[in-house]
Amino acid sequence: MISLYLENPEDPSLASYSTTSRVEITSLFIYASYRHLGIGSAAIKEMERRAKTFGATHTTFNTMAMERHLRLFKEELGYREYKPRSQMYSVSDVVGAGLPEQYSVAAFLEKAL
Repeated sequence: MISLYLENPEDPSLASYSTTSRVEITSLFIYASYRHLGIGSAAIKEMERRAKTFGATHTTFNTMAMERHLRLFKEELGYREYKPRSQMYSVSDVVGAGLPEQYSVAAFLEKAL
């Protein structure tokens, strides 16, 4: 599942289409056995295409701040970090998923369309 938010009242820097033409890509999750097949990149590109059709100027999203993970978004998809990283995800959820505690920190990315 993947979604495109036009407004995010909890964090307007992520999505505030009505005032800034920014939209947020959310809810993208790829199971480990399907990663590295290009599914996530294709889904993000499709959301960018859809955002452009109604006049959005930027897409944004947040993701776990893992450097190798971020490299894909920055180098291959053209995103950049636009605000400081912060604690975003529940430590218990992250650890419960078998990931290290530091993965509870989020990076915030944006791309001009």
